[in-house]
Amino acid sequence: MKLCGKILRPHLIAPKTAVDGQFGGVDQRKIFILAEEQLPKLKLGKRWHLMNPMVPGLTGSKMSSSEADSKIDLLDNSELVERKIRGAVCPRQEEDNGVLAFFNFVLFPIVSPGSLMVAKREFSSYEEVRDSFLNGGLSEEDLKTALVDFLNELLTKVQDHCKSDVVRDALEKGYQEVVDSKVDPKLRPIMQTADKDIDTIKNIIGQDQVVLEDDYALRASVSEGRRIRVTFTIHPKGRFHLGFIMGLLKMKSIINNGIDIDGIVLISDTEAFLDNEKVTWSTRDDRSEYFFQLCSAFIECLDLKGKVRAVKSGALETIFSSDYVLNMYKMASAVTRDETSVCE
Repeated sequence: MKLCGKILRPHLIAPKTAVDGQFGGVDQRKIFILAEEQLPKLKLGKRWHLMNPMVPGLTGSKMSSSEADSKIDLLDNSELVERKIRGAVCPRQEEDNGVLAFFNFVLFPIVSPGSLMVAKREFSSYEEVRDSFLNGGLSEEDLKTALVDFLNELLTKVQDHCKSDVVRDALEKGYQEVVDSKVDPKLRPIMQTADKDIDTIKNIIGQDQVVLEDDYALRASVSEGRRIRVTFTIHPKGRFHLGFIMGLLKMKSIINNGIDIDGIVLISDTEAFLDNEKVTWSTRDDRSEYFFQLCSAFIECLDLKGKVRAVKSGALETIFSSDYVLNMYKMASAVTRDETSVCE
């Protein structure tokens, strides 16, 4: 059941939270493709999926919860943040440059549509900073100094929110020492997309990739002219680091383009448990509370309140309902919704 759960549960989140689309990293591509192919066959509806690039860590590799110096934790003090960034790999190239990646995927999305000061010079876009660094106009020290100052100012606001008994209790309890049959989908009607909707779709996608390059569900969501519901799922494994806010920054970018969304950051503790018990059953609630508090603080810092909210999966009444469990068995078998109607 644990093996099935790791595959099935991410797909069932979409219909149970009634979202139109889902965000995730490119490392979620296989899960998203499975959802693209199987959800319509199970008559659970089709969603659109956007994959953001994987942010390089400060050590040059992928940002990882298991490698402390590759990431910035939200509760790192200012001295630790500076030590990590000063020691970061910063070659005069864009590839595998974690410092430049922070400017691209964190700093500019936060200040957009504003600008950043680096070495007493004003930059309006990541491309300007990148080109200046690659051409020798900015030094490695210039980038790191600006990054240290920006992150410490930002993290101070988040950490002030976390100076509460609720967060301290969740942190203490959540991070205790732990011993480690084919159904053809219906043909889709041809959809005519208005010019204004095409621009909206381009603004939503931005630099991201559309799974399977199929944007039909996204075009359908936009053409209906209603508020778009999107979700970004995070699993409370390891400490909360800046890699966990990529979905929030994507939502902020969409909102800045004048698009009305109802965003959900779903904190999925059960998926963390099903991933080889990286979070034990007894610590799920406390881990979720810790991640919930930090997500809520970041939502407030990014001025996303009213548009985006953090939700703990344990708070969703439908997660372990009879309908939910039945859907899990449907996805684990060749039995379709029609064939199981006698059980409902």
